Amino acid sequence: HGLNLHSLLLVRNGKVLLDAYFYPYDGKTVHDQASVTKSIMTTLIAIAAAQGKLNLDDPLLSFFPERTIVNRDATKERITVRHLTSMSSGLDCTAANDEQTLREMQASDDYVQFTLGRKMISEPGKQFVYCSPGMHLLSAILQKATGMTALDFARQNLFQPLGIKAVIWPADAQGFNHGWGDIRLHPHDTAKIGFLW
Repeated sequence: HGLNLHSLLLVRNGKVLLDAYFYPYDGKTVHDQASVTKSIMTTLIAIAAAQGKLNLDDPLLSFFPERTIVNRDATKERITVRHLTSMSSGLDCTAANDEQTLREMQASDDYVQFTLGRKMISEPGKQFVYCSPGMHLLSAILQKATGMTALDFARQNLFQPLGIKAVIWPADAQGFNHGWGDIRLHPHDTAKIGFLW
């Protein structure tokens, strides 16, 4: 059907049923997991919340007191960590045109500042909008709450316990790992995370 698959790995009841690789990928190197990163990011937020490092109902803006927030209003002040994890922040974000808002963020000098400055288009918690920049805010929140990058926190609290060693996770110019995507893992390690969920 013209699918551009690189790897197909099926695990059922803890056993590998299918493990196939397709040219040019041979399964020997880490592979970009794209938006699976978002689920890893929210898992890390949940772990940090369980450890008491943050609360899902903490206001977004409470993590950035040093920043000047453009388009700040009472609605924006009601955005919580929970709203970001459920993609219902109310921030102006569009997934149209190959994630237009993500592309605009990536063209900016400061991804976090760009996203914090978005205008509000709805009340937080009222409307789902696929928003990669909102996921990137979670990476910055995690780093501020734990004192560790998302990658270091993940290594200590998720990857090492699962026996995952080979990971590449790019960061922005301010040192925040990309919360929306780009994490690279071996397919078997990605399957460990899927099996955990």
